[in-house]
Order: sequence, then C-alpha cells, then structure tokens
Amino acid sequence: MKVILAALFVYLSVNCVNLINQELRLQKYHARLEQDMAVVKAQQAQLKAELAHYNTSEGVEELARKRLGYFKKGEIPLRVIESTPADAALSDTPAVN
Repeated sequence: MKVILAALFVYLSVNCVNLINQELRLQKYHARLEQDMAVVKAQQAQLKAELAHYNTSEGVEELARKRLGYFKKGEIPLRVIESTPADAALSDTPAVN
C-alpha cells in the first residue's frame, strides 16, 4: 500500500511541476503578445492619422507634389540632387589621364 501511495505521490508531483512550468511559459508568451499588441496598436494609430491627413485636400496636394512631381501654376519647379559623402569625395579627387 505504501508503494502505491509513494508512486501516486511521485506521479502527481511530476504532473504538478509540468503544469507549473507550462503555466509559466504561457504567462511569458501572453506578456510577449501583449507587448506586440501594444506596438501594433501604436502603428495602427499612426496609420489612421496618416490616412486622415491624406484624405484632406492638403494631404492630396502633398502626395501629388512628393510622389508625382506636380507643382502649382506660377511656381518654378526645382529638382534638388543630393550627393552622398562618397560622391563628394570622388568629385574632389583630380582626374587621372
């Protein structure tokens, strides 16, 4: 009888430890999902704000100017070509014949 009780105690102890470990893993996973959810909600809020901006006439004008190169009547369009530091270094070196 003592052997059966001892075996039952060991069995229940092992299962209890496994359940505790599983609970801890699930709590960590839940915390990570909560963090991910907060990040996604922040991104969603930012995207909603951008969408609201681009649904206005000012937003449409901004997109037309930036992406399509449109300009207003009477404006003189200028195209600015930026160079990288590597390009600037190359232009400073004298040409080799």
